Amino acid sequence: MDRFQQLVADPFWRTLEVFGDKIALTTETGDLSYSELVDRVDRFVADTIERLPDGINRPLLLIEASNHIEPITAYLGSLRAQWPVILTEHSAREKTDRLQSAFRPNLIARFSGRDWIMQPANTEALEMAPELAVMLSTSGSTGSEKLVRLSHRNLASNAAAIVDYLGLSSDDGAITSLPWHYSYGMSVLNMQLSAGGRLTLTDQPLTDRDFWKTAQQTGTTVLPLVPMQFDVLSLKERIKADLPSLKYLLQAGGKLDRSIAEAFFDKGDAEDFKLFLMYGQTEAAPRISYLPPSAPRKSFDTIGQAIPGGHLRIVDQNGTEISECGTPGELVYTGPNVMMGYAETAEELSNSGQLPELLTGDIAEKTEEGFFRIVGRSKRFVKLNGLRISLDQVEANLRDAGVAARVTGSDQRLDVFLTDKSMLSGLRDRLCRDLKLSFSQVSTQCISEFPQLPSGKVDYRTLQKRADELAVEKPPTTDGLYSVLCAALRTREPDLSVSFRDHGGDSLAYLEVELTLSEMGLEIPENWEDLPLSFLLDLKPAPSQRNEIRQLVSVDLVLRILAITAVVAGHATTWKTMGGAYFLLVLSGYSIAKFQGPTLFTRHVVRAVANTLVRILVWYYLVLLFVHVVSGAVPLYWWVLISNYQQVEAFTKVEWFWYVPAMAQVTVMLSLPFMIQPLGTWISRNPFYFGVCLLAASIGYVTFMQVQLGLSAGDWRHTAGALQLAVFGWCAYYAKERAEKLALVSAVLIVIWLQWFETYPTIQAFITFGTISLVYGFQFKLRPRLARMLAYVGTLTLPIYMLHVFAVAAVQRVGIAHADPNWPNWLLFLSTFILSIVAAMVVLPIEKRVVGAIAFSKNRARSVWKKTAR
Repeated sequence: MDRFQQLVADPFWRTLEVFGDKIALTTETGDLSYSELVDRVDRFVADTIERLPDGINRPLLLIEASNHIEPITAYLGSLRAQWPVILTEHSAREKTDRLQSAFRPNLIARFSGRDWIMQPANTEALEMAPELAVMLSTSGSTGSEKLVRLSHRNLASNAAAIVDYLGLSSDDGAITSLPWHYSYGMSVLNMQLSAGGRLTLTDQPLTDRDFWKTAQQTGTTVLPLVPMQFDVLSLKERIKADLPSLKYLLQAGGKLDRSIAEAFFDKGDAEDFKLFLMYGQTEAAPRISYLPPSAPRKSFDTIGQAIPGGHLRIVDQNGTEISECGTPGELVYTGPNVMMGYAETAEELSNSGQLPELLTGDIAEKTEEGFFRIVGRSKRFVKLNGLRISLDQVEANLRDAGVAARVTGSDQRLDVFLTDKSMLSGLRDRLCRDLKLSFSQVSTQCISEFPQLPSGKVDYRTLQKRADELAVEKPPTTDGLYSVLCAALRTREPDLSVSFRDHGGDSLAYLEVELTLSEMGLEIPENWEDLPLSFLLDLKPAPSQRNEIRQLVSVDLVLRILAITAVVAGHATTWKTMGGAYFLLVLSGYSIAKFQGPTLFTRHVVRAVANTLVRILVWYYLVLLFVHVVSGAVPLYWWVLISNYQQVEAFTKVEWFWYVPAMAQVTVMLSLPFMIQPLGTWISRNPFYFGVCLLAASIGYVTFMQVQLGLSAGDWRHTAGALQLAVFGWCAYYAKERAEKLALVSAVLIVIWLQWFETYPTIQAFITFGTISLVYGFQFKLRPRLARMLAYVGTLTLPIYMLHVFAVAAVQRVGIAHADPNWPNWLLFLSTFILSIVAAMVVLPIEKRVVGAIAFSKNRARSVWKKTAR
């Protein structure tokens, strides 16, 4: 008896004891061995038997599945006791209520808050087929209560087949990157228990650093994903850098774009892991076929071959098998995992037997290699996020809600058309919520009338063609967030396929977008600035139970606010709080590395410099112009950005803006090397060492000026000193290895001690402790409201810096020139800071409108130019 047959004969729920002390499940609270899992399972069965009403020996359980030990225990206990179960989504109360009404389960197992409860629901004994094991929804949350009925044989054979073709052993571990009330997620649980491996339970998304930390700590070797999750994974240059134990990368739940498949097959060859492309349906428990990693590249757009124990064939409209390669027909699957049938009422649970074959509804053709390629659909349903969604059912649900709509779509998007514009309001939100889809996966459009065929039926082909045209013209987006992204990136049409960083966003725009994400209640992933903009537009609201979880705030935001506060305090009072503007130079280098690095690495130097400087220079020149008109001539060296080289004899408040010319100079110096192609290529591969070279050069030049030219502490605004500070920030961002971080910290301490010893202690403190904080990426956990407040203040830092000069003048005129006695320092500072914030709050919305108008005009002019050119 081979391994496949053995696993079918001895299904996983009966053989848990075999694996003894091997770890079965890992949670946030610790590990659970197979022997401990068996004890819990048997105890669940015993406790449940005691609670059963008289006359019920074989109950029907409805389990709200979640990534916790308790629901998995209930699932396995039910399988061991031969009790049928319905699996549904955790915390989907409306869905649970509908299932309860339709199928009358005897017990409902769910979490109520943090308590796991077994709730009696029906005291009537139900007649159910003896082989009935599990029932799953066919189409997510479309409103249909049609369930797929799976037998014990279905589950055991499918789990055995997956273990067999993957070659899994008890040393392999998977992680719950998918919910297991969904058939793909359930198959991951089943296969791990069949192989005796470990399953790590987590609710963290792939975008969260903790997900990868957990996967790495538990030695995860199997990573199952749906196509949408590959967008996140494709951002990682090396997958094994975050998950060195990875052996198998699995894909199912929809078609993966061929170019992405090829890219990940290449990654697998380079990093020594195997990619398995898989195809299935819930009706097959759910796996039907897989593409072996050894398949030729021209087969990457196929679904591969049937799983062990199964058989695929193609038939024509009469049911006759098509043997010729390249001739399309309906794909038919036979195997021991084909379902018992559907059920829409409790009475249908008694139906016994198994369907002889599964008509998949997919049109496919056979290739010369013996694989199968899907070329179309014979039925009106789409597959999104791994869920089969009936287009007719969506139409029926909308019709019941009083919305006359026609629905079409693809495996990338659901398209809804209406003729009544008043029905559009809130429709997209509702569909996303009910169908568990993201905003970019749903399109709603109003048209004058529905196209018809000569027969009088709706012409869905014309509707789909129109939907595809609209998708090219304007991709679906979340209006509020989309408009914020447009304003932050200074464009009317951002490229949704690239990230915020790749689009040239700067540090202040970053704060603005993060504030918007937080205010919208979205679950913000770490390093969101590296994700495609389309992924941000797909973010879902944070779960209600996470509302009290503290939000992470990065140290650079806190340091930016502290630096600006120190600048205002130093200028408004006699306090010695110098150092804020110097540290802003460190932050400038850090921000250039973080936000303009990708742009520089592709040698778009002018764009990177413009992204960094345009906004601050506009502010700078407006302030100079105002001072020039009101107070008299501003010297030329301020206008040409070399004022940091001048020794100002007559003090004016314009001198406080020396930071702007210094920042402009170091931005250009950091960017120019990328214009030399060989040098730019080397820097893009070694950004940290590029910073080290610049740091060494700046140290040498500053030393020369100190020894030969007698550079004093007052001359630190010179480009050489400013570059030194900016390079601290650049290296702080790119210092990834422990040795690099220690080397940079040591360099900072040495430089500050040997070259900056004559400066104010506050300057030394700002530069030293600020740079060290950036190097180690310190974060603060704050209440969401406080985090949002800090983010908002962060968006105001530039206007506060540029307008505080006028606030200082106004407050000193009242508090010093016209007050008797003069105001104390604390009152001068508080008044100036508050006045600066108020002024910034007034001016910032005006700036956004102006930027939006300029972007609109620019894009409009570009559109007119294109039409004229044609």
